[in-house]
Amino acid sequence: MTRHPADHLENPVRNGAYRPRGARNGAHRQRRTRGGADRARGELAVGFAVGALGATGALLAGCTTDDPATSGDPVPAATSAGAAATGAPTTLPFAEPSRSAKPRHTEDPSATASATVEVFEDATLSPRGYLEKDIGQIAGIGPTGVDEVTARLWLREVRWDPTCQAGTASPENGRYLGLRFDVELEDTWPQDVDGDLTFTPDQFETFTADGGRSSVSSADTGCLPASEGISPVGVGESASGWVVLDVSDDAGIVAYTPYLLYGGGWEWSIPAAP
Repeated sequence: MTRHPADHLENPVRNGAYRPRGARNGAHRQRRTRGGADRARGELAVGFAVGALGATGALLAGCTTDDPATSGDPVPAATSAGAAATGAPTTLPFAEPSRSAKPRHTEDPSATASATVEVFEDATLSPRGYLEKDIGQIAGIGPTGVDEVTARLWLREVRWDPTCQAGTASPENGRYLGLRFDVELEDTWPQDVDGDLTFTPDQFETFTADGGRSSVSSADTGCLPASEGISPVGVGESASGWVVLDVSDDAGIVAYTPYLLYGGGWEWSIPAAP
């Protein structure tokens, strides 16, 4: 099944002949599936969410509500970053991650998913080939040719220098960076094709604020107890949890590039390291 968001603005990807910018030496051509082999995508497309936080795009969908009575202000980057902008190392109080059998997240936590109407328009990719997002803004994945989103995720918080569990080695690149995500997969998620949605460090990239390459380790940092990370999310499930990356202190942009998107993904500007 080809994947894209619901507005059908397509990238020239045909039978694996072209990989979007940002693919890392074929790493995105491998993914974990349940009961099936990897299958090449025929095409990928880009989408956009109408809302206060602006553009979303390729391979992925952005959503907002069109009912003022049910929509709330998405979490702005400065607020979501929390103590990251205070200039001092942060003790990260990792919230207990949660999982449920039903999607439950919205732009406004007080709004119900059933009251959320998704609207899509054209979007622009970043120079790196990823969709630009604001912290707290929704991102989505959906099948080609159908106005449907089968997976949604939000980057909710960014924290520099979280306090790790005892015995964690010092970061090779200089700093640890904590990212908190909310994730939900619909019952229509194609589990037999795409398997689970995962959040391992090797699916992340970092860049400097001006777009240059920044160092990030693909290895698990070991900072988090397993109970506080994000375990693989399957069909009809929701999850919340943290990913901790080993990065250099010049990181100003972080990108999440899931295996199943073959080099596509989202990126967020993050607060500068204190």
